[in-house]
Amino acid sequence: MTEDAAMSAARDRILDSLNRLDAARRHADSVTIGASTARHTVTARFLARLAESPHASPELREFARRVSVKDTTWDRIELDAKPIPAEVHELRADPLVDWPGNWPLQIEEQPFRIEWQ
Repeated sequence: MTEDAAMSAARDRILDSLNRLDAARRHADSVTIGASTARHTVTARFLARLAESPHASPELREFARRVSVKDTTWDRIELDAKPIPAEVHELRADPLVDWPGNWPLQIEEQPFRIEWQ
């Protein structure tokens, strides 16, 4: 390859890179960035999935363990968790998160359980 051909190939690669960079910039400029306005409702399933996260606090993981052995239920997290997991405080403080108004459930609303001795 001659020196002129090498320079031409290098120039073509640079121009191609600049074109791809410009296309990526135009795409980024067209994306609307903003805070989510969608509301989310806390459920037992949501808390269980949150507890499975690698970023979950030890307190939330411990409460999930207690739920899994039927020692308590997710609706009682604010009553039975000692200390209350940081995630609960964060979810309660978030204006876009709806905490169930009927939690903790009354005894007659809870799933039937047979207490084996």
